[in-house]
Amino acid sequence: MRYPWWPQRGRRAQLEEEIRSHLAMAAQDRVDRGESEPKARQSARKEFGNVALVAEVTRDQWRWNWVADFGQDLSYAVRVLRKSPGFTAIIVLTVALGIGANVAVFSLVNAFLLRELPVNSPQELVVVHATRPKGGKSGDFSLPAYEALRDRNHSLSGIFAWDNTRVGVTAGS
Repeated sequence: MRYPWWPQRGRRAQLEEEIRSHLAMAAQDRVDRGESEPKARQSARKEFGNVALVAEVTRDQWRWNWVADFGQDLSYAVRVLRKSPGFTAIIVLTVALGIGANVAVFSLVNAFLLRELPVNSPQELVVVHATRPKGGKSGDFSLPAYEALRDRNHSLSGIFAWDNTRVGVTAGS
């Protein structure tokens, strides 16, 4: 089975042979122009640059580097965490608390904000506000007004009310 990130011996051998032949051709070209053979090989190698770096960059183009790098990073992290179990315990506990807190917050947001209300046709819900013309706050219904609206309702399938009045509690005097 071949994996894109797995080193492939055949391709490596081909790359090494290609680099060698390139260096040999460049050296032969210099010899043909009149340089001595040792000087021509040295000049060709100098002109080509760092052979190991060229081979590494070429091999990097063949594979998914992030997969290989991730595997190396993961093995290094495991080795470091094995050496200090107390630190590892703190890290695991911190990550567990973070995940738990995120799950709890998402559960609340999902229950109250993301899901539709548990009614037959949530798209048909309407909000009714009362208005008071002179100085009263908009949106306030008295209990008798709500009961009258509920009892005389003929166009809505049901009515409910809620009050979000803030109440302050003081202790002592």
